Amino acid sequence: MWMFEEQVEHRGIKRKLSEVFNESKENIKYLPGIQLPPNVRAEPDVKKAVADADVMVWVLPHQFVPRTVQTMGKPKPGSMSVSLIKGGLELEGGKLGLCSDVLRKSLGHNVSV
Repeated sequence: MWMFEEQVEHRGIKRKLSEVFNESKENIKYLPGIQLPPNVRAEPDVKKAVADADVMVWVLPHQFVPRTVQTMGKPKPGSMSVSLIKGGLELEGGKLGLCSDVLRKSLGHNVSV
């Protein structure tokens, strides 16, 4: 899974959140106390994280969708997305659009909500 890279304090030492997660299987900043399965691995490079993905599950603040889509590049042919994003995006001309519609148009594949 893609994890935005940021510094966290873990046991008195500043470390990368993805490294702490990969060692402990716990997102100590956003989901403390919850262990995820051992097969879940954090990848701070969004291009690597989606390179072989058949399904992308989108769970991030809506304002980061355009930048994330732009950074990740084109998804694998035949892939699809599932959007769990709350909120809309301001589009050109001041119109409001759904994140799922923006994802569908930008990625060129099916998006479920």
